[in-house]
Amino acid sequence: RIMVLSYMNTDWYINQLRRPNYESQSFKLSLDKKDYLQYGPNDALYVHESMKEGIDVKKYLQLLHAEHPALRLFSQDGEPYSVLPSKLLEISTSGSDELRNDVDREPTMKLSVIGNYLPKGALAFLDVLVSNEWQRPVYFNATSLNQIELNVKPYVEQEGLVYRLTSAKSKSKDIRVNTVLMFKNLIVNANYKNLLEQDVYFNYEDYHARMIEPLRSSFNQLAVYLLHEGKEDQAINVLDQAMQILYSPHLRPSFSNLQTAEILLSVGKTRLAEKLSSAVFDSYYPTVKEDLVNNKQVDDLSIYLLQTSADLLGKAGHLEYATKVNALDLFK
Repeated sequence: RIMVLSYMNTDWYINQLRRPNYESQSFKLSLDKKDYLQYGPNDALYVHESMKEGIDVKKYLQLLHAEHPALRLFSQDGEPYSVLPSKLLEISTSGSDELRNDVDREPTMKLSVIGNYLPKGALAFLDVLVSNEWQRPVYFNATSLNQIELNVKPYVEQEGLVYRLTSAKSKSKDIRVNTVLMFKNLIVNANYKNLLEQDVYFNYEDYHARMIEPLRSSFNQLAVYLLHEGKEDQAINVLDQAMQILYSPHLRPSFSNLQTAEILLSVGKTRLAEKLSSAVFDSYYPTVKEDLVNNKQVDDLSIYLLQTSADLLGKAGHLEYATKVNALDLFK
């Protein structure tokens, strides 16, 4: 079942989760319709950190449903609102078949609230997570991962364009990558036929920025992690696939070109790195030059892409690009 986080701040959308949808079974929720009432006391749960050591989410939901007086305050107008007594939220992962294969599994997941309050959509997410006892796998896309208002990143593992929530906490600041599943999902199973069609229009603001760019970044991340695992041949395969699928002349060059070019240089694929870097340079140089001639403000991103592409081309032995950038006198 796809859940749209922005819609989950509304009562009507949360209540739809209680019903089956085609082949998707309904979800259990600990809180009922009154608890999710729009403009009700649980629209925003403000943090009043009286229990810094953390609270059990399942017990908190029970107390919230019971309208426990310790969780209720009143505004100056006499309107009730609920509070969250801790930023640290604990969720049991015990007894779950879904999580049994997680490496370094922890019996308790500890999520922290990012801001000063927990929105209703994040509350509903926690309700789904706890009430359904991990019977179905939970995945995020890149957007939802950064908008949930909960620090779930230490507990996710990338499997392609999606991130699976696990019971194992990352030992580093980086998101874990499952290179086996990621290779299978991105390289073996995916079909990119439409990207190769020159008469298919991909507008930059929407499709290109939201779909093509994350796809390119995922290919880059997979290649980097494969190199870290000592699988250079497989990493080169990923980069070759990216060149064929994601960097056709009709697709707009961008920052991801330079990411891929840097990885290509590291494995000795200099000509391919030159191709990607020069595509960025040739795309942004005329625009930057024209803006300067017309005394217009030059976009910072355009300057960065121009300088970075020139630097990468310089590493490949083409110093003339840096000369052209210096001649623009960007910082006069």
